This record gives sequence, structure tokens and C-alpha cells, in this order.
Amino acid sequence: MTLNALASYGVQAPVDRTYRPYPYWTQDAFVHSECVASNCTAPCELAQAARAMDCVPGVASRAYHADELGSPQALAELLVKSLAAPGTFVVA
Repeated sequence: MTLNALASYGVQAPVDRTYRPYPYWTQDAFVHSECVASNCTAPCELAQAARAMDCVPGVASRAYHADELGSPQALAELLVKSLAAPGTFVVA
């Protein structure tokens, strides 16, 4: 869902046979990427998931663990900053 939302910011989706001729990210299109498969093994940990997202051209991601942020206020500030930035998405 996040990758499809990034289309309006220039992140191109593959043309999946199910939705041809329209470009659309499906779970299969994402997980069958060689880069994703090499960065995210089952079960996929948070840091691995971030690296897997980075396999998509035009996407940059960062993983945060709750204990790294220090406080609920720090989390709230990060969310506000992130959600205010065009083309930035939060995946929880």
C-alpha cells in the first residue's frame, strides 16, 4: 500500500499481470525481488524490512525501535515531523 501511494511522488510500480496494463505494486512483485529476498528473511526483522524497502528505486527508509526514541513525546515529535513532510510515510 505504501509503495503504491508513492507513485504520485515518482516511485514507479511494476506492471503486474493481474492488473495489466496498469502499474501496481503487489505483494508478489515486492517479495520476489532478488534484492528484497536477500535483505529480508522470514521472519523479517524491522531493520531488514527497512533495507528491503530501500531496494525500490526512489525509496529511502529508516527503522526506529521505540526504546531508541527515549520518550512518548519524542515519538510524537518524530511522527509530526514525518507526517508533515511531503512524500514521507510512516509504517507501523
